[in-house]
Amino acid sequence: LKMDFLGLKTLTVIHDATEMIRERHGVEIDFDSIDLDDSEVYKLLRSGRVAGVFQFESPLGTDMLHQLRADRFNDLVATNALVRPGPLDSGMHQVYIRRKRGLEEVRYALPDLQEVLEPTYGVILCWRAFRWPKRMCCERRWARRTPS
Repeated sequence: LKMDFLGLKTLTVIHDATEMIRERHGVEIDFDSIDLDDSEVYKLLRSGRVAGVFQFESPLGTDMLHQLRADRFNDLVATNALVRPGPLDSGMHQVYIRRKRGLEEVRYALPDLQEVLEPTYGVILCWRAFRWPKRMCCERRWARRTPS
């Protein structure tokens, strides 16, 4: 989940909201203890109740959350990564949705990639995940060229 904390307006809204909650309800918000597995939150996101939720309030982000039936934090990360021009143009977002929903078999180009790509149904979502298979392929090619 990416949040625009650089914007002073965003920081002000977060500050004011936590202060109002503390004053009106006597509840102190501890951002480090927020439950990332709250099923009611995912239910709201899937239903399109995303007003004010950075990166997801666009029609594309809202539709993606609904289609993939977001029910875990990794789905938010995936949605944020997949609603970009490259993944959209390649159809990668549809592959992720089909695999998550069990409509398409999850496949890995190399068996060793399963450990890294299993949480994303075999879909490479970010540069960090891309570097792992790239390094593995390079190491294998080098090993084949180097005499024992």
